[in-house]
Amino acid sequence: MDTYRHPPGDLPRYLYRVQYRGNTGLYNKTSGLKARDTTTQFARIRATQLFKDAVADHFDWSSRRPTPFITFFSVEQHAVRWALCLERWGRSEPGEDDWFILTIDTSTLTDVHFFKLSTLVDRFGLGSKIDSKVQESHKRGAYICLHGIPARAIDPGKTKWKFDVIGRSPETEEEEESGGFSGLLQRILGLSLAN
Repeated sequence: MDTYRHPPGDLPRYLYRVQYRGNTGLYNKTSGLKARDTTTQFARIRATQLFKDAVADHFDWSSRRPTPFITFFSVEQHAVRWALCLERWGRSEPGEDDWFILTIDTSTLTDVHFFKLSTLVDRFGLGSKIDSKVQESHKRGAYICLHGIPARAIDPGKTKWKFDVIGRSPETEEEEESGGFSGLLQRILGLSLAN
């Protein structure tokens, strides 16, 4: 598994984590971020195949099996777009303040195992095993880490809540006249929200 590890010195200085109800990482201000599976190790026979299968499972939204990974984005705006897409795909409710974005300072994480998704997809030929929607959104700037991130690396002062990003409730008269919630998102992020 160390063969596939992204060199700690080559990580972006900051990574961004979208936290929402039901996702694969558990967040606690005191202990940090933890994967739902913190016991799986890849140091035995068939480790490469087990690792490959675990990566594919992590990005299989129909799977309910806990995985040992947590996903991050290298660009904050990418994390914001992903969070807003959660509502479009029915994984979060419009109007609820149910997601937030954590900022991770990677300069303190020499002991955490990170992997770049694009490298794993290319090396393992996972293109057919990972949903095309996830690949398009995640492949270029996504990283996964094994087991978790300690609280010391999470900057609580840089946490962005849903309504910090959106700015105000989309129910206002001004927003209704200019396209409602979809219009607001398009103006904020330049997203195409056509069905």
